[in-house]
Amino acid sequence: MYENKVRFLKGLSKIKKEKRRDLLLFGYTRHNTEMDKEITEMEKWLHRRTARVGDQEWEEFGREMIRMNFLLRLRVLQAQIRKKGITLHDLAQANLASAKRRLTGLKPFTENREELVKQALEKVKRLTPRLTGGADIGISEEERVQVVTAMGLTRGHWFACPNGHVYAIGDCGGATMESTCPECSARIGGGSHTLRSDNRLAPEMDGARHAAWSDQANMENYLLDFDD
Repeated sequence: MYENKVRFLKGLSKIKKEKRRDLLLFGYTRHNTEMDKEITEMEKWLHRRTARVGDQEWEEFGREMIRMNFLLRLRVLQAQIRKKGITLHDLAQANLASAKRRLTGLKPFTENREELVKQALEKVKRLTPRLTGGADIGISEEERVQVVTAMGLTRGHWFACPNGHVYAIGDCGGATMESTCPECSARIGGGSHTLRSDNRLAPEMDGARHAAWSDQANMENYLLDFDD
């Protein structure tokens, strides 16, 4: 019994430490306070257990520990989304809501629910590259070089959708039409050589400082001609 108490108390202490580090880093105090209350209740439950505790109770408490770890992952994701001002794709939003419902509901956190939550959180990250740093293009450096070389475009032709998925605009590099991102179905492109406001340049592909069709690019071209 005492071995289980010590093990679980250490586990809760670790969650508290990670919670303070991760949630407060993003300034998400509300969820930090909510998790504090849950952890306090779990600690009280452990301290009250002075008599023999059945295997079933320890197993249920262990499942609660797993739920708390996943809940922390969810709250950190939510904090990142808020701090970075990310607008989630509908499918990503649905998966985030599904994970939250299973982690904060009253039903026991079974292994099946754990697997569903894990899949949902992974799908949110996969659909939202900005959550993993904003420059995750999903391929290795070697593959990136191969793609850029094969496309044969000058710098400034690569852009990213609202969720960070990269695409290219050919010809002059100016957006003349809109389409949908093949990865997440968000709107991409633009019109009249103007990129949609929720899209951005993707320097992670070619190191461009500005779009190929832009005032900055035109000015640089003018200066080069003048120098010649």
